[in-house]
Amino acid sequence: MKQIWLWLITFYCHASLAQIPGVSPVSPWQFDGYVKFMASAYVFDNASNSGEYLIHNRLNFAYTTTDAGSFNLSLRNRLIANNAAANPNYAELLSYDPGYFDLSKNWVEHQQFIVNSQIDRAYWTLQKQQQQLRLGRQRINWAMATVFNPNDLFNAYSIYDFDYEEGPGSDSLVYSLHRNYATEFNIALSQEQEDNSQSALLRYRSNNYASDWQILGGINRDRMVIGSGFASDIAASNIRGEWSYFSKPNNELDTSPASHVATLESESLLRPESALMLRLSLLYISQPQAINPLAYLTQRTDARNLSFSRWTAFANLGFDINALNRVELSSSYYSDQSYYLGLSNQSSLAENWELLMIAQWFDGMQASSTFSNNSGGQFSARLKWSF
Repeated sequence: MKQIWLWLITFYCHASLAQIPGVSPVSPWQFDGYVKFMASAYVFDNASNSGEYLIHNRLNFAYTTTDAGSFNLSLRNRLIANNAAANPNYAELLSYDPGYFDLSKNWVEHQQFIVNSQIDRAYWTLQKQQQQLRLGRQRINWAMATVFNPNDLFNAYSIYDFDYEEGPGSDSLVYSLHRNYATEFNIALSQEQEDNSQSALLRYRSNNYASDWQILGGINRDRMVIGSGFASDIAASNIRGEWSYFSKPNNELDTSPASHVATLESESLLRPESALMLRLSLLYISQPQAINPLAYLTQRTDARNLSFSRWTAFANLGFDINALNRVELSSSYYSDQSYYLGLSNQSSLAENWELLMIAQWFDGMQASSTFSNNSGGQFSARLKWSF
């Protein structure tokens, strides 16, 4: 943990030195966060059922040194109680940090529960007119689609992980040049500690004929990659798409082939008075990789392996019962005839208090389907207090 605090102190000192005499923000400090309590039941066809309790606390700190500089730090603390806590492999998985700096630690490893803390944001930002330089652990979101994201090369996320809205961060250096409100040029550099893989990527984003578009390319975890994306309004729907090509890796130990990953999605507001929204998405992977079902649902996702099948279709329908209560139904269908069904209800109980109830089920229609021999689901209730 010494390197964690040394790293944070170094960033803080650099941010402090960026102050300009006589110029200071009205409120340099900002602080917010939340506390969640979630109870979950796991039901499996071919395994014993189990339960889990989670207390999840997030703290967000921001300090603005001048009008041009700022420092951000976010910390998540979790107490997880379940039957898997006694398994050393589970404890190791929980504390795993893929970044260049190991900013995750299990403070307590008990046979019935584990207490973990992780710093997933710690970055310094320097802004000068149209230019921005950001260094540290940060979220690099280059996605234009909202379900599957082949362009999200640094921090791809799983659509089934509903309890980590912020997503992971990358230890990286990002330079951005904003020519106007719609045109942006980015250079991003990152390195991971686990396999010493490196990423160096460029992106150009602009707007023409009322449509946003982007092109990107470079090296992503020792693979050459090029990609593009767009977002446009057609009739009453918002249409988005992304495509990325990943070459063979420059690594003799990794024999996985080159692959194309592409997605197309639409989002339509069907009834404004009840916010009835329909979202459809289709994902294509030319060379899908075999993935353990449990790993697919619980471990880190990357832009090349967003699914285990060549084709994946997703649909989501959401509507408001009233101003304080929203229901969403979702489903995924995989080309190996596996499928996912989801149902959620989100309610605002009071100011800063929210209740989420969610059910997820994974199964298959044939014996050869990925989820046929691993069918099961999660049923959760989560209470959240924001401050």
